[in-house]
Amino acid sequence: MSVWMSCSSFVGRRGGEWESLAGVAMRWMLVRVSVVLRRFAADQPLRGRTPQPRCQRKEIIYIMEKFTKLRSACAGGEGQTVQTTAIEGGTKRHLLVMFPYISQAVGVAYGDGELLVLLTKALDEIGRMH
Repeated sequence: MSVWMSCSSFVGRRGGEWESLAGVAMRWMLVRVSVVLRRFAADQPLRGRTPQPRCQRKEIIYIMEKFTKLRSACAGGEGQTVQTTAIEGGTKRHLLVMFPYISQAVGVAYGDGELLVLLTKALDEIGRMH
């Protein structure tokens, strides 16, 4: 079972085991998504007009498609530093946690229209929460 399915399939289920498993999966997924977004934001200015390597481009597009569609009841666990009390009942809190990384990626994604659309959708979802 993929991490995407682990976090999203447990939204309607209640119980200590399911919530614990979803919380652990969400923490690792947040780390993975942040690594991909930070790497993109750091490497793109160095690359200039050279296209991004195909495997990295596929990875970031896949991650942003799935991450934006993900509905989750958990937002990262005890180590989380972002205040999410205003959107306590939301299922898109994971996007709020990634807001700094998504906004950095938008700033350097000027040459990739498909990725820019996905990043903009993620920011739109964040905007709808407030």
